[in-house]
Amino acid sequence: MDITYDKTSETSALLKVTLNQADYQPAVDKKIKTYSKQASFKGFRPGKVPPGLIRKMYGKGILVEEVTGLLNQSLSDYFKENELPMVGDPMPDEESGQKIDWENQKDFEFIYKIGLHSEFELNLEKVNLNQFKITITDKQLEETMEEFLKGSGTSETPETADKGDIIRGTVISLEDKKKLEEQDKQLQEGVELEEILNEEELKKQIFFNLDKVNARPVKKLIGLAVEDLVTINLQKLFKEKKDLGRAINLTEEDAEKLEGDFELKVETITRMIPAEQNQEFYDKAFGEDTVHNEDEFKVKVEEMVQENYSRESDAFLGRQIREKLLEDVEIDLPNDFLKEWLQFASEGKFTPEQVEEEYDKYAEELKWNIIRNRLAKENEIKVEYDEIFQEAKKQMAGYLGMSLENAPDYLNESIPKMLEMENGRFYNETANQLIYNKVITLAKDKVKLKEKSITRDKFEKMLEDEAKKAEK
Repeated sequence: MDITYDKTSETSALLKVTLNQADYQPAVDKKIKTYSKQASFKGFRPGKVPPGLIRKMYGKGILVEEVTGLLNQSLSDYFKENELPMVGDPMPDEESGQKIDWENQKDFEFIYKIGLHSEFELNLEKVNLNQFKITITDKQLEETMEEFLKGSGTSETPETADKGDIIRGTVISLEDKKKLEEQDKQLQEGVELEEILNEEELKKQIFFNLDKVNARPVKKLIGLAVEDLVTINLQKLFKEKKDLGRAINLTEEDAEKLEGDFELKVETITRMIPAEQNQEFYDKAFGEDTVHNEDEFKVKVEEMVQENYSRESDAFLGRQIREKLLEDVEIDLPNDFLKEWLQFASEGKFTPEQVEEEYDKYAEELKWNIIRNRLAKENEIKVEYDEIFQEAKKQMAGYLGMSLENAPDYLNESIPKMLEMENGRFYNETANQLIYNKVITLAKDKVKLKEKSITRDKFEKMLEDEAKKAEK
């Protein structure tokens, strides 16, 4: 076997893999021998099928399988050993591939097109940015004190739902429910159906805090009891669109497809009871003998508010760092190769026009991933499964208006399932977010920052402007 790497430009290369018969023949012979022992043909005793017959009938398929396996393993080993600055995946050269004669060839040559990113300089010390300190109002402080007491309290299961309660249940579209009713009628009449709809598969689990529901639909939900049924429109249910995906364990994109009316069946109702201010609560919340009265509690909560504002400011700073690095760091990409690869990898799902339309966004994200991965590798940044699990649990607990410590037990069962959904999409998103957080934390320690005070309103205006810019 011989692998030849030919760098044709700064952002492209050709990889040629040559396989001789001696490279693959032992594996082919072994597979044929195994088949002959396992095959059961008329006229032959079990395990006594001549290898020559197996070779005649299945030889080509076995050859293709073994050569392909050897080729893939060789490429994987080569890329691990050489650490090429690759983008996308290797693309087989169609012209050379079509010339292969699997019936008669003994030696094989495979050519791959490789996309590379250019070398680049990355110096965080040259980055200059503002870090904003958000000021706190008395009203915001009072609201946070109330939320803290509620989040640190106990829970109960009231007979009927009220504002601030958490509802858990199932939803099914009225259209699907009608289909099930028609199916039941047909089955009772003895009609044979090609396909039987499963009610449990059509239902979706949902859980949400009533505080996140819009004013009109919340009126229909207040007063509901366990086992009650109510018709709702999921697209009009929440104040923020993103909350629907979280409530129903779907991506925002998939959640937007849930059109029409749905029937909600209430399974559980949970109400958080605010904690009573006493020494037991203070010790539990802040540590023994740390807070002793309401004034000290207020001071402590103010510190927490400032910490929360600092997190928001830090998140904004993180996005500023990302944007600044994308502007300043020069990385050349193999644009033509990547456009071809995106269409090739999509297996015809995207047209050249669609790839062209979305390419700039893809290239920007790819460039950021290259920068992020460089920083992560140089600083040995990694994430473990337990970190991913805890972060996912923290997100869901926060969505339900609870602290991580008071999160319901059923999250311990639902989180692993959520992390596996859509081929691990949520898992990968959470892992990438954790790596992003660690990279940004590293960057904050190295870039030059100037602190500036700003009101909450002005900061929110900055966030709005940022969002509008991202939409363009």
